[in-house]
Amino acid sequence: MLERISTDTFCQKAYTVIKGAIIEGSLKPGTVVVTERLAEELNISLTPIREALIRLTSEGFIEYKSNKQRCIALITVESVRESYEVRRLLEPYAVARLAECVATSDEIRKQLIELREPSDPGLLHVGEAGSYENVMAMDLRLGSILLEGVNGSFLGEVLHWVNDRSLRIRTFLETSTQGEREAFGDTILQEHSQIIEALLDGNPEQARIATGKHLANAEKRTMSI
Repeated sequence: MLERISTDTFCQKAYTVIKGAIIEGSLKPGTVVVTERLAEELNISLTPIREALIRLTSEGFIEYKSNKQRCIALITVESVRESYEVRRLLEPYAVARLAECVATSDEIRKQLIELREPSDPGLLHVGEAGSYENVMAMDLRLGSILLEGVNGSFLGEVLHWVNDRSLRIRTFLETSTQGEREAFGDTILQEHSQIIEALLDGNPEQARIATGKHLANAEKRTMSI
């Protein structure tokens, strides 16, 4: 007899797909959420969809309008500032912890070296068309290494949630202000390099300082656009 697929499995599928659509921007801020339409598109019954929406509402990805309709949460100046504030509190500490692990983890060290000296020389080249995307790819990879380093801990759970919200903000801003952001490529690359060097040196304090500086500058860049 085939194993029955549990309701929890469908709930998780619905949650993952809907959250992904919110983060990547295909479900845009302010869009009214119609449960029946989502159920039809995902070929899932209404109950898992409702459970997923409740979870996404509790995480701040979906909010209620005054008429009680659910909609995709708006991205406001305040929400951007709040995101950076939380990141400034958590990420420097997490990166400092990661620096302590580099000396004893060959895998983390290998990933950082590959990020600093990629096998594809064009990956970190800036100053030409598409270079900003390369820098952002590096940023995402560095963030992924950080999340891997704290995976399985309470800090890791919180950072995953913060990272999802930050990715949503980044995607929204990049699609609407791409031209302005291209000018920041060199500066961002330098800030990343300082973080990577501190990690490879196994220097928690320098890694913490470099990360805090990067986040403070990132907020200024974002708010200036």
